[in-house]
Amino acid sequence: KQLALAAEHHKTGRTEEAERAYRDLLRVDPNNVDALRLLAGIVANRHDIDEAEPLLRKAIASAPDFYLALLDLGGILHEQHRYAEAIECFERAVELEPNSSRSHFMLASTRAPAGQTYQALDSYRRVLELKPQPLRLIARALRLGLTTGKATGAAPTSKLTSFRRRISRQWNRR
Repeated sequence: KQLALAAEHHKTGRTEEAERAYRDLLRVDPNNVDALRLLAGIVANRHDIDEAEPLLRKAIASAPDFYLALLDLGGILHEQHRYAEAIECFERAVELEPNSSRSHFMLASTRAPAGQTYQALDSYRRVLELKPQPLRLIARALRLGLTTGKATGAAPTSKLTSFRRRISRQWNRR
């Protein structure tokens, strides 16, 4: 009941009330993984990463298969350029939800700046297989430099050409 009330405040944009309610709930049930994750989201949105990260780590320690907490923690770590740790979170999320385009996309988006160009390309291909989203992929590919082949450790031209053709085919089907 208390979680539902906090979530309702959160959903309707009353974040101060939601934060208070999550904190009250955590005083009674300090390992409530949903309250930990949702509170982490509120504090992360106000850029208090030093508080958000431990909340998410505690949620994951209590529930190692908590997919959404893994994605959230990976996102926070990515923003801090802690790519190796973020990749671990996203790889675990992919293990838990192998057919989630979201987890593959987040993994690809983290592998790219970490210098794992080939792995990022493979992850983007998997996203295309699961849920074609050519505009997002083209934007990511441009950031990677894959469309010009000028990225550090860029894939061979044949792989880039194949990637571009696949995006083009997906785009032309729309």
